[in-house]
Amino acid sequence: MAANQTNFEEDDQQEQSTAAGRIKDILAKYKKYIATGAMLVLLAVVIFFSNMVAKEDKTPQGGQTAQTGLGTEEFEVDANPQVSNLIGEYFDFYAKGDVDSIEQIAYPITDSEKSYIKMFSKYLEKYENIKCYTKDGAADGEYVVFVSHDMKFKDIETGAPGLSSFYVRKDEDGAAHIDNTYSQYNQTKKETKTDEKISTLLAESGQSKDMTKLLQEIQQGYDSALEKDQALKKMVTSTIRDSVTGFQTQDSSDGTSADQTQKRTAYAKTDVNMRKKRSTDSEVVKTLKAGAKVTIFGVSKNGWFKVKNAGDTGYVKKEYLVSSKDKTENAAENTSADNSVKKRTAYAKTQVNLRKKRSTDNEIIRTLKAGAKVTVYGASRDGWYQVKAGSDTGYVKKEYLVSDKSKVEKAGQTDSAANTNKKTAYAKTQVNLRKERSTQSEILATIGAGTKVTVYGSASGGWYRVKADGKTGYIRTEYIVSNLSGVEQAQGSQQTSSSTSRYFHEGDTIRLSESVNVRQSIGESANLVGMAYQGDVVTVIMSYAEGWTRVSWNGKTGYIKTDLLK
Repeated sequence: MAANQTNFEEDDQQEQSTAAGRIKDILAKYKKYIATGAMLVLLAVVIFFSNMVAKEDKTPQGGQTAQTGLGTEEFEVDANPQVSNLIGEYFDFYAKGDVDSIEQIAYPITDSEKSYIKMFSKYLEKYENIKCYTKDGAADGEYVVFVSHDMKFKDIETGAPGLSSFYVRKDEDGAAHIDNTYSQYNQTKKETKTDEKISTLLAESGQSKDMTKLLQEIQQGYDSALEKDQALKKMVTSTIRDSVTGFQTQDSSDGTSADQTQKRTAYAKTDVNMRKKRSTDSEVVKTLKAGAKVTIFGVSKNGWFKVKNAGDTGYVKKEYLVSSKDKTENAAENTSADNSVKKRTAYAKTQVNLRKKRSTDNEIIRTLKAGAKVTVYGASRDGWYQVKAGSDTGYVKKEYLVSDKSKVEKAGQTDSAANTNKKTAYAKTQVNLRKERSTQSEILATIGAGTKVTVYGSASGGWYRVKADGKTGYIRTEYIVSNLSGVEQAQGSQQTSSSTSRYFHEGDTIRLSESVNVRQSIGESANLVGMAYQGDVVTVIMSYAEGWTRVSWNGKTGYIKTDLLK
């Protein structure tokens, strides 16, 4: 056994000793492309490994490079769903050139790299066959990640195999993000300072036996793809090469090489308080106007960013910061007398709250009666309109406004309304009867599955006005059925599958005990909306008999397997 182990160790050492030689062969083979930067197309295949070889070439004679002792650990393939989903989102955004979304999950990112992504994405359709190779990083919650993939270019049939490297960290909220300091772009351009320990770890990991073997396989696949598809070869060796050369020429004249370590620019989405500590109860340092430019330091903690503005430093909740100024609320929105803003008349469809900001959790300025005349300013944002009612200006959800007063729900449409405006129906599942048309509204009662209810009028904003058990309130339309045959079986009845016998109630909130995939529709093959991470809070919209529950979280909606909600 000992002899065999020695032989294995010798084989590994021999493999490692030839790794740099194989990489240098690749570099020599594509030297003319490297000179123009076209091999950025291959991402880490050359860029990352050229840095690795450069480290090796600088080793003093008779000496050794610094070793972290971590790079020899074996990679696991697609073993971390949170990391895999993060990388999948990154490549999806990258192919679209959506640098604003990239900046939310990969930072710090320089303006130069953003420009490069926008340029390169013009040729991309998507990334396919993504496979993540992960190993532990330099600290808990950190990962070295190598990713194999095929780059599918627009109007090109064959995908180009490539290899990328990432360094992934988690913030104090447990949310994973890409430390973009170690992007292939920055490792080439050196715009942001790197930690030598992390750089060495990445280099050591790249020299591992499994990575050098993977690199060879990808390089062979890349060569084969170019030989097979002349259109792909032209795209890579001509079209993109010329674009990269032009980009480098333009970028070199910008002088944007300042140290941006763990810092990036953002803007106040609305008027917002900068506070002394990470708490809405903390002292207000100053109030930032919508569009105010700030510098963000590091990652968010407990939903807050540390920021600096005009010499003052404090904390701002992350939902009030955006990466580009064109995403800030128009200053004219806050001055309803500004005639440059498009204005029009509308009416409150039902009794509805006028709120201080665009959120059902925000302060209520006043309650508008059904039919109340308002002035609407500009277009809707996030499903809300800014309106003026009397002397008060605030926000109302757009489904509660109508342009024609005849569409206003009549106040007399109550229990005494004409029979033609009433119908009998049943609660499809156990569901909450709410005081207003909102899952944030007060719960008047919980109605059991099959409970007979009286429905008044037609649905408004996805809700029915109903009377049940002597109380009148609102229930979402999907929880109302016209006959008892549509009522879902109660738990423990004829349903045999454990996944179909479990339900959550509309409006329930659940703090996730593990990270889960959120999909666009029911089914494990459905496209991903994203990943809800451990510790995230989701709000139940509806549980389905198929074993899936529709939820909302972080401003998005999607479907999660019911059994994973715990």
